[in-house]
Formats: sequence, C-alpha cells, structure tokens
Amino acid sequence: MGELATIHSRMPVFMPEDRWENWLDTEARDINRIIKLMDIEQPDKGVAAVPVSARVNVVANNGAELIIPIELGEPETLF
Repeated sequence: MGELATIHSRMPVFMPEDRWENWLDTEARDINRIIKLMDIEQPDKGVAAVPVSARVNVVANNGAELIIPIELGEPETLF
C-alpha cells in the first residue's frame, strides 16, 4: 500500500508507460498476468497529498481553483 492509503481506502493504479499496452489489451484473460501489471514497487512515488477546498467534493464545481492548496486551521471541536 502506498502512503495515499492513509487518506482513502481506494488507491488508483499509477501504471508505468511501458505497461500501458498490456493494461489496455481487451483480449487479456489471464488474471494473474493482469494482477502482476498492478504490482508496482512505489505506487505513489512523486505524488503529493495537499489539502484543498471542500468545494472539490461537489460534482457541479469545476475549475482549476479547486486544486489550489489551502492552509489548514486549528481543528474545531463540538463544544
């Protein structure tokens, strides 16, 4: 598991370019071969997790401003 697993339980597959052709092969049926394609030593190498606006969670919102990093304040409490 990569470091991104601490943020979300689902991890996208970062497929190296040299595996694209095999990954996109619609005739592939060997499940072990397909699983091996996803075996990547450092799956999230070069990926950075940064906080962004909660507006990114609304499907109707679209735009580059949604991925601008934000500063996190102190966590609020219920009381």
